[in-house]
Amino acid sequence: MLFGAQAGLAVLPLMLLHLMHLMVGAGIARRYARMPAVGPGPDPLPAVAAGRNSPAATAMARRG
Repeated sequence: MLFGAQAGLAVLPLMLLHLMHLMVGAGIARRYARMPAVGPGPDPLPAVAAGRNSPAATAMARRG
């Protein structure tokens, strides 16, 4: 053994915690997979999506 029995006693709780995280994550993923699909919704950045004529693009052009 590389570190002896003491390392095994220290690693066992970490392994159990990791297993619990995997199980909880799988449950959350299963719940999200069952949710109905939703449309894209409103554009969060309409000024950026407008392109060169947007206020943000105009401000950037003025700065040089």
